[in-house]
Amino acid sequence: TSSAPVVQDMTENRTILQKELKQLTLGSLIKAVDGTLIPTVLCPWGCSEYCHKAGSAGLDVFFSASVKIKMMEGTKKRDCERMQSARSDFLRGSPMEYDCLAYNPKWRVLPSIAFFKGKGPQLLTCRHHDGGTHLKYLHLPSTISTTVPSPRPNQLSPAVVRPRTLSKMKVANKKYNTGYQTSRMVGSYNGIDTFDLCEVHDFKVQSDLLDLQEATAIAGRQDIHSVIAKMVAQGKMSEGLACQLRERP
Repeated sequence: TSSAPVVQDMTENRTILQKELKQLTLGSLIKAVDGTLIPTVLCPWGCSEYCHKAGSAGLDVFFSASVKIKMMEGTKKRDCERMQSARSDFLRGSPMEYDCLAYNPKWRVLPSIAFFKGKGPQLLTCRHHDGGTHLKYLHLPSTISTTVPSPRPNQLSPAVVRPRTLSKMKVANKKYNTGYQTSRMVGSYNGIDTFDLCEVHDFKVQSDLLDLQEATAIAGRQDIHSVIAKMVAQGKMSEGLACQLRERP
């Protein structure tokens, strides 16, 4: 079990950001938003939010409603009812169990608190769940992969998406890392698209994101094992590669 805290204190970031956005002094605003204007606040309902836009809920309300401890003195029952539909996995055993934005471990989305004047420490929510909600929610399972797409489409399927990429470009100045690409768009009476569906597979490209997504598919879907076996039988994949794919953690 990790000794790192699961809950982060966003009081300082929130105060600085709100102050600079109010004053709108360009020089100090640039410094303030660098590293803080990132939606790393995790709402109890699974949303992500910016610290300066976050709503709040009382810690006593959250613990009474979600952790199922005895209602604290002064806690209102109607406030607890507004927390009943929060995710049951909001608090987890380690920060490593939470998702990262853009696959960046420095941008981990975590449960957060902040100190409010006249209220003390408050649990941060997204702006839409400020104070909780009376609505009922059916929460989907959390992804075990990542929301960042891989540079190449998944190859473990009978049909493979092939984007019509014409060229990739990047700003020559080393100060910037922004890149873009040009794709060919085709329009007809059937609609408009920028990719082809084909049966040609390419397993030469190395990508950590692609490996993670394919490993997730192999671990959770038996039909993918059938696709791999068929590719081996057709000579599209070597037996060695098939064994490597099946044995990936």
